[in-house]
Amino acid sequence: MRQRPRLLDLFCGAGGCSVGYHRAGFEVVGVDIAEQPRYPFALLRDDALDFLRMVAAGGFTGFDAIHASPPCQAYSDLHTLNGRREYPDLVEPVRELLKATGLPYVIENVEGAPLEHPIRICGSGIGLPLLRRHRLFECSFPAMGVPCAHGATEKRFPALNGQDRKRGGRSGIVGVYGNGGDKRADLWPEAMGIDWMTRQELTQAIPPRYTEHVGHYLLAEVNARREMAA
Repeated sequence: MRQRPRLLDLFCGAGGCSVGYHRAGFEVVGVDIAEQPRYPFALLRDDALDFLRMVAAGGFTGFDAIHASPPCQAYSDLHTLNGRREYPDLVEPVRELLKATGLPYVIENVEGAPLEHPIRICGSGIGLPLLRRHRLFECSFPAMGVPCAHGATEKRFPALNGQDRKRGGRSGIVGVYGNGGDKRADLWPEAMGIDWMTRQELTQAIPPRYTEHVGHYLLAEVNARREMAA
């Protein structure tokens, strides 16, 4: 049996991206500065940027590809809502280090992040009809995004917007953010396709189906490089 290629998942959190890549055919090793007791694969507790610097310098080898999900707060609505609060802007330094490794890579982040020619994926278009969570993926190899399918589900939940909800508005999606409240948090695991995380971890996670989709393109790139090197 052919050995799975190894993927390094930086800023891995509780492992939503990692599970998707594993389903696509990778052996996954995660790196996160925080303890992640529910992370399902091998985990290295370290600062992800420092670890990437070490990989770029040749100090840690054995990986075939890298995924990175640097903090998104600098590009999300939080940046506006929290006024002058400063958030780390890591996409560009992460990109430069990823390029220095020579490995195929993916950078994931929110809309508004300074990614180069990213593809977009939404839960509504990838088999998660209760979820409308747009995420961008900058890929160093050819890959295609997934068109949205907004409005394709029955409007059976109260509207997410408070004013609309008071007027009796209905929605076909659930809101996986905040502390749950009246956003049908009981359906968050189903909406995300994740059954091993806490509510707080779900609000920060990427559904595995997103990176399973990207992972098939990445696996093709890794295999093509292996064949060229053989």
